[in-house]
Amino acid sequence: MTSSTSVGEPLQGKRIVVTGGTGSLGKLLVTRLLSGEIGDPEAITVFSRDEAKQHQMRLDYLQRASATDEVIFQNFERKVNFWIGDIRDFDSVSSVLRDSYMVFCLLQRTFVFGKYIRFGGKTDTLAILGL
Repeated sequence: MTSSTSVGEPLQGKRIVVTGGTGSLGKLLVTRLLSGEIGDPEAITVFSRDEAKQHQMRLDYLQRASATDEVIFQNFERKVNFWIGDIRDFDSVSSVLRDSYMVFCLLQRTFVFGKYIRFGGKTDTLAILGL
């Protein structure tokens, strides 16, 4: 095989975008990507519209202390970027996808009826797109 990407490590050296990366599934995916199980990506961009959740995710990774988390922690410091934006805004999406190899699209919709009644938890989109 002449390709620089081996079959067992398809994300080796690639730039990845995770939309909805601050949600429960997104956080789990980012952790798996950082572990290097399917290659060592060059960069992981967490794209979401919630700055508070991005900040909390950053703090959660920076406070990992156990030895088993050491590799993930070091990869987090070197590789994870956070990008504020809305998936409904074309300019925001096109700018975050520039120079990316793959996007994991993990979107969730929450319906708000009235001031206090909230229905959510329906996952709208789960897609993996090679760019």
